[in-house]
Amino acid sequence: MNGKTTIYVSLLIGILAVSIIVGIALLRVPQAPAEEQREESPQPSKTSEEEQSNQTVVSVVPVTLEDYDWSKGAPSWEVLNNTAENLTRIEIDFLKGAISAGLFDPGPFRPVNETAIEENLLMKQRLNATVYAARFMLVYRDGEFYTLGSETHDIDRYLRAVMADCIMAKKAGLALHLSASFFSESGFKSVDELRKALDDWQTIVGRLAGLSERYKFEFFNPFGELDHFLRVDCRLKMSEEDIIKLVNEYHSKYASTVRSVFKGKLVTQLGDAHPIFRDSLYAYNLSCVDLVGILVGSKISLFDEERFGNDLLETAGIMRELCQRWNNSWYISEVWFYDDKPATEEKLKKQSECFESLFKVIRHLDPSVYRGPVGVLIMNWNLREGKIFADIINRPAESTIKGFFSSPIWRAPSEETVLKYPSAEVTWLPDDVWADMGVAGDADRIAYMASATIDEVSEWYKQKMAEWTLIDEDFFSDENQNFSLRYLLLKKDDQGVYIFVMKDPHVPAGKIVIGIASGPWELLKECQPMMMSETAPKEGEGAFFQVEPPFTHLPELGEGSVVFTVSPVELEAIGRVEPLGRMNAPSGHVIPTEHGGFILKNPALEYQLRAPADGIIFEIMYKPEFDDYQLRMAHSNTFVSIFDHLTGLSEEVEQGLQEGEKTGENSWRVKIYVKVGDVIGKVGGHPDLVVGFDWG
Repeated sequence: MNGKTTIYVSLLIGILAVSIIVGIALLRVPQAPAEEQREESPQPSKTSEEEQSNQTVVSVVPVTLEDYDWSKGAPSWEVLNNTAENLTRIEIDFLKGAISAGLFDPGPFRPVNETAIEENLLMKQRLNATVYAARFMLVYRDGEFYTLGSETHDIDRYLRAVMADCIMAKKAGLALHLSASFFSESGFKSVDELRKALDDWQTIVGRLAGLSERYKFEFFNPFGELDHFLRVDCRLKMSEEDIIKLVNEYHSKYASTVRSVFKGKLVTQLGDAHPIFRDSLYAYNLSCVDLVGILVGSKISLFDEERFGNDLLETAGIMRELCQRWNNSWYISEVWFYDDKPATEEKLKKQSECFESLFKVIRHLDPSVYRGPVGVLIMNWNLREGKIFADIINRPAESTIKGFFSSPIWRAPSEETVLKYPSAEVTWLPDDVWADMGVAGDADRIAYMASATIDEVSEWYKQKMAEWTLIDEDFFSDENQNFSLRYLLLKKDDQGVYIFVMKDPHVPAGKIVIGIASGPWELLKECQPMMMSETAPKEGEGAFFQVEPPFTHLPELGEGSVVFTVSPVELEAIGRVEPLGRMNAPSGHVIPTEHGGFILKNPALEYQLRAPADGIIFEIMYKPEFDDYQLRMAHSNTFVSIFDHLTGLSEEVEQGLQEGEKTGENSWRVKIYVKVGDVIGKVGGHPDLVVGFDWG
């Protein structure tokens, strides 16, 4: 008897140990849906025929989300599966939607906020959205994954809340775009620790991919923006070469896991899709995804339309090349126009204007040429954040976005007033260039770059627009600048078209820039390039473009040039140099620059800026649109350095500014003596605003 008891006790202890191990494993990753668990559960013992005959058959109506009692907390897998029966995928040509507040883990036995569910789904009607963008995010801490704000590993409850939110959106007729990611609260201490987290994440990815297929989600991103996570969020300061290797390695791993079960569109987001990272972008292997998303946006109070348009058009060119190489398409997966609270009326109006600027650029991108964008997702619809705001619900931006989502994104060729020159590609010209060409701001404007001559383009437009009356035509040439320009002014009924074609030696070889303005004749009838108008400078009266005004004579300095013996920043920090006199019509530089551009390898880091030679700092300007400084230093009375985009000043320079004479709202006349090699400020640290500094 004692021997049997010992055996039974040993068996019970063994079973208990196995149960504990299995229980711990189940807590580490999301558990299988209850329906799957039931399939593995033992069946109840059969009753006798007599007992069965005495029972009354009762039909049980399955509970779904439509009649679920949300006060019970996150729904069970059984409720989710009942609701998701017969779901199918929706075909989407152009993604139109916004990222919602979603549903977070309410905690055990705590009710779910039904008002949040209703508000999340309002975007379909209020924005005319076709896509619901949901997120699944975990925290990585001490080698484990946690739900946000939780000290336990009960990921399952949070996962059920997210799936409930997604299924409700599917039932409402929206396509589902799920993006998953994690972050570390304190960063990683080593690459090995980082790799462990990325490897462990693959289990989560597999679970989410299975659910995304089961519930027929249309789009799934297994890791939000892996490039930015590795470059910034992990806090390891890895080389670009190591970042590229990890991006390619884990994109491939996650894609393999997802493809094994998920039949929808596999997508990724590039958080650092900016021209500064051009070489890295070209090194990514994106063959494993169907769609490539990019992040665009700006702090509202620092938004600069010209710079934003330049960057987006240049990025679109990069994305076109990437997608041609990997045979996929790209979309704007996150638009983030944010600012510090409070959300004043002025800031909200500017937020709406930011979106208008974005949509204006998008309408000028031909998707058949650029392979995108094939969608726009707004960050965000109704997520209220602590110190900043970016939500657009009940804001002026809401109507702006609905207007864009409700109208044709691109005009059909038959609707275009002026045809596009064959093989021409959309480029960007800033407002001051259009003004120099005599174009009013209210006119419908578009610019192209093409491989052709001025005469070829001019004759082509005259032939194609033969039914229009040619009111004016002229040609301008400056042999000293090697600059040529021809314009056409045409009229038909009460409509007008103004076309200018220009060539400059700094435009890429064999190419020209075409500018086209169209609209009511009364608006365009006076159009003429300023250098050809009566107000232009006459011969001998000076240059058309004003040069820098002279500064006050400094008797301590002599005249003549000096030799620079110190680099303003350490050479290892510089990624590339854009030379003095550079011209880039797509980015808005239609005349040669008077400065060099020094692009930092890692714009997120701060670097000391040093004086390249002895001199006197005589002027400092603060530029609120970039949240940085411009500093002017005289090395002699005929030789001056101008440093732009300083993100901070040294203590000595800051003290000199305080003692200087204020000459404007954001400018000071100072007199600060510096020696070669002295630290005068810092550059970098504002990658969302500037990616380097100018020196000229």
